[in-house]
Amino acid sequence: MADTILDGDILLLDTGVDRIVDNAVYVIILHGAVMVKRVQLMVDGSVTVRSDNPKYEAERLAADDAAGLQIAGRIRWHGRTM
Repeated sequence: MADTILDGDILLLDTGVDRIVDNAVYVIILHGAVMVKRVQLMVDGSVTVRSDNPKYEAERLAADDAAGLQIAGRIRWHGRTM
């Protein structure tokens, strides 16, 4: 998620959010991998998962594949360690 969130940043995670509620940054679990990504629910039930880092392309999960996506929480705040 560079340049928004960098390795070593402190994250405040709202674990009360366990579903996609808006186009926001979430901690997700997909195929056993834990990631911090910007997630957007589309009208057709598919999900777009993207990084703010331009090195990585956005991925679109079809509605069936999106069912396997777990939301661990929504990032509410992040800060840099010095």
